[in-house]
Amino acid sequence: GQVGLKVAIFTVAFAAMGFAMRAMTKTVMRAETQMLKLEAILKATGHAAGLTATDIENLSREIGIGTLASTQKVRDAAGMLLTFKSIAGDTFREALALTQDLAAVGFGDLKMGAMQLGKALEEPIVGLGALRRVGVSFIEDQKALIKVLDMTGRKAEAQKIILKALSEQVGGAGVKAATGLAGAWDTLVERFTIFIEDTKLGRAL
Repeated sequence: GQVGLKVAIFTVAFAAMGFAMRAMTKTVMRAETQMLKLEAILKATGHAAGLTATDIENLSREIGIGTLASTQKVRDAAGMLLTFKSIAGDTFREALALTQDLAAVGFGDLKMGAMQLGKALEEPIVGLGALRRVGVSFIEDQKALIKVLDMTGRKAEAQKIILKALSEQVGGAGVKAATGLAGAWDTLVERFTIFIEDTKLGRAL
């Protein structure tokens, strides 16, 4: 009661500015840490995915802006998926997008989805059981064909069947969930976060 209105307003504004600057600093630090991790994983795996750090960043932003997932969480999921060396090129791109579709319909978070899907694509015979346990179903013909392809060294074809089956069950769920007001707000937040990460002004702030 003894503090004047102007002093109170200044104090609140100063505190808010400090909170905002702290949040922005954390955003930039987290982005740098994630990129360094991605580069380290790419190097450790001998760039088995056939993608560069820039490719993965662009894909992460595309998914982050187009769905309710954050770009930061997609980067983490991408890092997890990169550890599975047999997942490469378009298969990697499709798998990363499907991890958000899985998360959108309730199959855990992005990182968990990346781990489960990565295991299924890396070792199709073993991975099918893991996917079934979390609610993803495959018909008997699909399971039999996947096993035959994997056992005969045609893993890439087995991976395509797994991704196709997943796409038929959950494909597009992540994008569809982001078409309403929640999606518009999420897109605004994502673009502002990327602005802070990328621009000289954002980094200076």
